[in-house]
Amino acid sequence: MNFPDSRVLSDEFPRRKYKPSSATRLEDIVLKGLHYGQRKLLLSEIEFLSAYLEGRQAGAKPTLVVYAGAANGSHLPFLFQLFEAVKFVLIDPAPFCDAVREISLNKQGPILDLVQGFCTDELCKQLSSSYGSTYDILLVSDIRSGVPEKQSNRENTLMIMRDNDMQRSWCWTLKAEAALLKFHPPYPPCRDRNSRHYDEADDTPESIEYLDGVRLFGVWAPKSSSELRLCVQGPFLQGTSFPMRRYDCTTHEEQCYFYNTDNRYTRDCAAESGILERYLQLFPSAPYSDPTALSMTISNFLGFPLFLPLDSSFSESDARWVTLLYSTRIPTCLELFTTLRGRVTHTVMKQLAEEWQSATTVPKGVSIDSVELTSEFWKAVCAGDLTEAYSFPNIRWRFANLLISRRRKRSASDRAP
Repeated sequence: MNFPDSRVLSDEFPRRKYKPSSATRLEDIVLKGLHYGQRKLLLSEIEFLSAYLEGRQAGAKPTLVVYAGAANGSHLPFLFQLFEAVKFVLIDPAPFCDAVREISLNKQGPILDLVQGFCTDELCKQLSSSYGSTYDILLVSDIRSGVPEKQSNRENTLMIMRDNDMQRSWCWTLKAEAALLKFHPPYPPCRDRNSRHYDEADDTPESIEYLDGVRLFGVWAPKSSSELRLCVQGPFLQGTSFPMRRYDCTTHEEQCYFYNTDNRYTRDCAAESGILERYLQLFPSAPYSDPTALSMTISNFLGFPLFLPLDSSFSESDARWVTLLYSTRIPTCLELFTTLRGRVTHTVMKQLAEEWQSATTVPKGVSIDSVELTSEFWKAVCAGDLTEAYSFPNIRWRFANLLISRRRKRSASDRAP
């Protein structure tokens, strides 16, 4: 399978020393990307399936995707529409969305099996035995067996290594033709004894050995993400070996930090355009005139119709502004998008935060380009996630309690688009 150089993390990719977002001040913000989780998953799967099907030999068996960690899967119905000839086995102990569960009831539909449980070697052997003679099996894995935010770095390392070992094993027990694996080397251990992150017991290695494959950057991934997708091509047959390589943890972290802080919005737009263009070349009869039309359809399907990254009139300022409005989870706030479109830039938002975050009453008489900012605007600013939309540090608006409850603020910040 082949991928454009711009999509691949190569050994020669530039590095930048990682700086935690928590250490950022409003005065020296490092602008990062925007996170749209279901869009990220959908695009990675379109990219993988397009690349695989593009190189498939004539007369090959039909394709079956075994998807470990597939829940809640709200983007999957759209993927099924794009790849009508591909079948799926979906595996996850977490609940699937209503649409996926309903589709799974159709015996003639795209889902051959919906497994409400953990992916295991035993299950993969059963799937290989049941479907291997009829289908070429692909593995897609988006598993995570723990919650990194609640773990020490040492605990997180153990989780990553355990997950990596499971994914690698499933490639062979499924006898997969190819796989798209979640990939993330451990975070380097903190060596600064004066840092609050220092842990004398942290024995995280400086490097790890794992499958050698193509490392693909995420599109619309979390703003500081160093998680990639590792594309490995088999077939993974018993008795055969697969090339391994050593991954340096610090190098990986610093290369991903460079990617995330070097005009990532433009990179994500270009990546989405390229992925959708490749799909349309593979399926010229698809009902979309161009990548922009397909991108807009994706936005509507995922519930973010105002987020239009491939529209030539839609700027990065527009994208950040509408992302903030979506993060509020307050439908009426979206009415502000058109009113202030093109006016609420990163610089303007930073100036507003610097001047008004300490105000004890809701600001009045404040305008942007002669448009007065209403209480609804200030509600959006207080309820929205400025960290996600503008890479700001945590801003505490002193007047926020006059417009929103603390519970709503916490809820909005806990759920990214």
